[in-house]
Amino acid sequence: MRKEVMCVKTIKARYHNGVIEPLEQVHLPDDSDLVITIVDARGTTAPADEAPFSSLAGAWVGLVDCDQFLRDVYASRSQLSERPVAELEP
Repeated sequence: MRKEVMCVKTIKARYHNGVIEPLEQVHLPDDSDLVITIVDARGTTAPADEAPFSSLAGAWVGLVDCDQFLRDVYASRSQLSERPVAELEP
């Protein structure tokens, strides 16, 4: 039985006129199938349709009183320490 091994290598490439051109040597047999992950090295932000959650940033502002939320959390924690200890029957 033959085991397939996946090789992962990161290289720099340039996209020009619809073609991705490697900027480094790639040692692969001709007609090799590849999976390509594209990271834009220019550091630009993605358009809104590519980053749907970025438009939600800060959407909850004004909907929650953060100070009251913290008071409620600490109050509920103090109530836990006031509960009696459960006793288990032998």
